[in-house]
Amino acid sequence: MLVRRRYTESTDLKTRLSKAREETESKLPSEWDERNHRNFEDLKAKWEEVKSEVDQVL
Repeated sequence: MLVRRRYTESTDLKTRLSKAREETESKLPSEWDERNHRNFEDLKAKWEEVKSEVDQVL
C-alpha cells in the first residue's frame, strides 16, 4: 500500500508539474514581446540622447 501511494503521489506531482509548465510556456511569448518592445524603446531613447550629445560636441 505504501508503495502504491508513493507511486500515485509521484504521478500526481508529475502531472501537476507538466500542466504548470504548459501554462507557463503558453504565457511567456506575449510577455517576452512586451518586455522586448519596452527594452527596444528604452535603448532607442538612450541612443537619441547619446547621439544629440555627440552632435553637440562635434
